[in-house]
Amino acid sequence: MDKYTPTLDIKETVPVACKVPLLFEPGTAWEYSVGIDWAGKMVERVSGMDLETYFKKNIWGPLGVESITFYPQKHPNTLQRLTDMSIRQGGVSPMGVTINPEAPMEYTSDRVFGLDTPDCFGGAGLYGNVVDYQRLLQSICADDGKLLKKETVDHMFQDHLSVESRTAFNNHIKIPAVRETFGGVPDGMEITYGLGGMIYLKDIEGGRRAGSMAWGGYPNLVWFVDRKAGVNGILGTQICPPGDPKTNSLVYLFEKELYKSVGKEKL
Repeated sequence: MDKYTPTLDIKETVPVACKVPLLFEPGTAWEYSVGIDWAGKMVERVSGMDLETYFKKNIWGPLGVESITFYPQKHPNTLQRLTDMSIRQGGVSPMGVTINPEAPMEYTSDRVFGLDTPDCFGGAGLYGNVVDYQRLLQSICADDGKLLKKETVDHMFQDHLSVESRTAFNNHIKIPAVRETFGGVPDGMEITYGLGGMIYLKDIEGGRRAGSMAWGGYPNLVWFVDRKAGVNGILGTQICPPGDPKTNSLVYLFEKELYKSVGKEKL
């Protein structure tokens, strides 16, 4: 296999760009991967639709969402509203996070993700606004039946990792840079993985309950769904690199204030 430098500006289709060898047998460890992109291809094969069409029919349509797409170049209303990126000065560590979280921000013309991708990347290929994405989180949190049956949502929030995979995942989270990248996971938090994100196994003081689902990543986008408390939220920025400590501190404050404002704070 030819060597190449991975990039988020992908010019190939999923079968070409994501054709990489396994690092281990499934169920024996855990690693951030392109598995969701391949899951998207499976949905396309079974449904007979490309993922753009499938999402519009089964997700965005029922929610009344029009901004979210895999192809912003074909949707002027989405393209013209894309936010420019900013990057924290001071350099990036080998783990891909900022070296100096106190460094100032500067504008960059690099939008990080390519706008002319030839395929629907189910793992990280969508463009749209956070308010519309919040509609998806709310539908899942409220079990309103617009997208999924209650038993399906229940299944999403169950532990779907083997003992070996869960151990490996929690070992990853012990690395500070990984905790920051995944949305500021508190030190000492125990987690597992459901169908859609990591599951917190402990309460956060003044915030989400054990059993909540959450994720974080480029460009410092963080979301969570707490079905027990009936609270969910998303905070989006245009800051690179991911795992920005100041952004995660803001997420923590945003979450505490959200729970306080709806009278759901605990502990």
